[in-house]
Amino acid sequence: MTAEQIRRLIAKVFPKRSVKNLQVLSGGLINTNIRVDFEANYEPIVLRVYRNGAQVCRKELAIHDLLSPTIRVPRVLHAAPEGIEDSPAFLINEYVIGSTFRELKRTKDLKAIQQASYSVGATLASIDGFKFEKPGRLEVEEHAAALEVGPKFIEGPDQIARLMDTFLASANCEQRRPKTHPETA
Repeated sequence: MTAEQIRRLIAKVFPKRSVKNLQVLSGGLINTNIRVDFEANYEPIVLRVYRNGAQVCRKELAIHDLLSPTIRVPRVLHAAPEGIEDSPAFLINEYVIGSTFRELKRTKDLKAIQQASYSVGATLASIDGFKFEKPGRLEVEEHAAALEVGPKFIEGPDQIARLMDTFLASANCEQRRPKTHPETA
C-alpha cells in the first residue's frame, strides 16, 4: 500500500484524526506492520496489513480473543478481515512501547535480560494452559470467529523434533539467524 492509501484507510477508521507520520516496523516476515502517529494528542497505533488475506486476519483475531482475558496482548481497536473498499485485510492495534528481546540482549544488562526472560517464560507457561482436543494447525472457518484444530503439521514419529528441523531449515530462519557466532556477538 502507498502512504496515500494508508492515510485514506486510517481516515475512514478514524475520521477526526490527521496522520502525522507513518513508519514501517521491522521484524515481520509475512504481514506488514506500520506505526501511525497522529497530529493531535492521540496515542499512536499499529496498522497490520495481511498479505495472505481475510482468513489469516480472522485466525489472528480468534487467537487474540482466546488469549486476551489471560495474557497481556495489544488491544485490537479495529479489524477489517474483508478490508475496506479496495484495501487488503487489516487490523489496528494499540501501539505498545517496548524493546525486542534482541535489542535488550545487545545492552548486556544482565538483570534486565533475566527479568525479561522470566516474563517470557511466565507468558509461555500461561499459553500452555490453553488446551485443544488434538494437535494440528489452528484454523478459523470462513466468516466464523471460533478456532478449530485442523490437520497435523507432520505425521509420524518424533513430530516435534521433525517440525523443529523443518523450521530451522527454512529460508525465513536462515534469514533471521545471526551471521556471527553467539559468543562473538
